[in-house]
Amino acid sequence: MLTIQSAILLHNLKQIDNPYVLDTNNLENQVLIVNYKTLKFVKSSYYTYDEPSSLVARLDELKFLKENEYLEIDNNSIVFTHKGYRPYQISSINLCNFLNKSILVPIIVTIITDYLLNRR
Repeated sequence: MLTIQSAILLHNLKQIDNPYVLDTNNLENQVLIVNYKTLKFVKSSYYTYDEPSSLVARLDELKFLKENEYLEIDNNSIVFTHKGYRPYQISSINLCNFLNKSILVPIIVTIITDYLLNRR
């Protein structure tokens, strides 16, 4: 289940064409995510990027999305899984399955049992 913060981060990540983890700051629990297409190598280990298309996010939220299979991080590139592209659709399907199994099936079983026991 997504938290509000994770849903917002997932939405913001989808706004970036090719999200790429440029820098991770474990001390401040932050990660800098940029558009890979705008990343330009300047000097040894120094890059420039388009700041308007960059995003600073909490590292733990990014890890949460990765652990719950909403996205994968491969060589610092962020790739969305099907669950990440359609999080609300999958949650709706799971909710319908739950309601079907926990409410609808017991009602049907009760009706059938009542019919079988009370028919004369």
